[in-house]
Amino acid sequence: NEDGRFVIAQAGSFQGPGIGQYYLASLADEVWIQRTSEMNAVGLLSTTVFLRGVFDKIGARADMGQRYEYKNAANVYTETDYTPAHREATTRLLQSLYDTLTADIAERRKMNVTGLRALIDNAPYLTQGALDAKLVDRTGFWDDAKDAAKERAGAGSDIVTLADYYEREGSPYDHPYSNDGTIALVAAEGAIVDGGSSESYLDGQQMGGDTIAAADDDNVKAILLRVNSPGGSALASDVILDQLRKAQGRGKKVVVSMGPVAASGGYWISMYADVIFASPATITGSIGVLSGKLIVTDTYRLVGLSPAQIGIGANANIASEFAVWTPEQRAKFEAGLDQIYASFTAAVAEGRKLPIERVREIAKGRVWSGVDALDLKLIDRFGGLDDALKETIKLAGLENAKRVNVRVYPQISAWDVFWSSLGGAATTADAAGGLVMRPSP
Repeated sequence: NEDGRFVIAQAGSFQGPGIGQYYLASLADEVWIQRTSEMNAVGLLSTTVFLRGVFDKIGARADMGQRYEYKNAANVYTETDYTPAHREATTRLLQSLYDTLTADIAERRKMNVTGLRALIDNAPYLTQGALDAKLVDRTGFWDDAKDAAKERAGAGSDIVTLADYYEREGSPYDHPYSNDGTIALVAAEGAIVDGGSSESYLDGQQMGGDTIAAADDDNVKAILLRVNSPGGSALASDVILDQLRKAQGRGKKVVVSMGPVAASGGYWISMYADVIFASPATITGSIGVLSGKLIVTDTYRLVGLSPAQIGIGANANIASEFAVWTPEQRAKFEAGLDQIYASFTAAVAEGRKLPIERVREIAKGRVWSGVDALDLKLIDRFGGLDDALKETIKLAGLENAKRVNVRVYPQISAWDVFWSSLGGAATTADAAGGLVMRPSP
C-alpha cells in the first residue's frame, strides 16, 4: 500500500470445499501454495442434516412452533428435506455471499468477475493449474515465503508474530490512564443465555444477559457493542437491550459492530443502536422466534423403560418430554410465541424507523446477508470494528481528545477482540438455534 507495507499469504493448500479460505488469502499482495498442492475453491455449500427420520425410527417427535416459515432451525427437527421457504432463504443467502466474495476476489486479483466465476466452476485445481489460472502467484513453503518477505522488506527487517507485533505497537483499544473519556467495547460473543457469561468445551462461548448488561458505568461516554451471535434466549436478549436503551436514555450513544453472525437474538440486542455496522457477508436478521420440546415417551419404551408422572396443577407437565400438549396448553404455547414475535417486530419498526408493515414483510424469521440487510435498512453501513470505533468516538464527542480509554467488557484482552474482528468475511450459512423449551428469537 502507500506506506510500503505488503502482505504475502502462504498456504499448504486450499482444501476447504468453499471459497472462504481463498477469499481471505486473495486480499494479500501475493498468494503462495506448496509445490504439490490442490485448490478446492469450488463455491459455497450449506448442508442441513434433518433429524425427522431418526426421530420416526426411535419413536420421538419434535413438537415445535415458529414465527414464521423462514425460521428454519425448527425444520431440522420436524422435516426430512428443505421446505420451499427454507430453500428460498438459504439459496438467496448463499447467492448473495457468493456474489460479494467473488466480486472482491476479482478486484484483488485484477480479473473479470465473469471469468473468475468460470474458473471457480472449473475447480478444483492442482498446483500448476492454479498457477496457470492466475489464482495463485508462486509456489513455496512457509519458510520460503518468510524469506521472501524479509528480502522484500529490506535490510534490518525481521519476522514477528501478529500477536507480538500488536503487543509491541500498543493496543489502540486500551489507554487506562486517560482522563479524556471512556468508551465501553462490549464483546457480545456466542449464544445468548440467561444469567452470566460462560465458556466450555462443549458449548463454546456463551453470552450471559446479566454479564453484558453490567458493562455500563458512569465513566463510560458511549458503548460499542461487537456482536457475533446466532441468538438464544429471548429473556436474556431483552435484558441486554433494556440496559442499552437505558444507557441511551442517559445520553450515551450506542454503536453496533456486527461480526460474522448477528441474527435472531443477536439482532434483537442491536436494533436500537444509533448506528449499525456490518460486513457484506454478515448473516443478520432472522426476526422471529421458535421454541418447542421433544416428546420421547415411545423412545423410552423401545428400550423397556416406562416413564410415569404425577403432577399437582393442571399444567404441571407442560414442559415435560413425556407429555403431549393438550389443546389448551398448545394455545398457551402459541400465545407466548405470538407475544415475542409481536414485541420483536414492533421494536424493529421503532428502532430502525421502519413501517411495521414493512418489518412484517422482511421478518418471518428470515436471515439476510449484509448486502441485503443494507438494502432493507436493517443495518446502516458497511465497516469493520475500527470503523465502528471511530464512529463511536465521534458520537461521544471525543474526536479531539488526546487519548481515549476503550475499556473492554467482559475482561478479555484487546488482542482477542482484534483477532475476532478479523473473522466472518467469508462466513457462509451456519445452522442456528437449538431445540430448547426457552423461546429463542
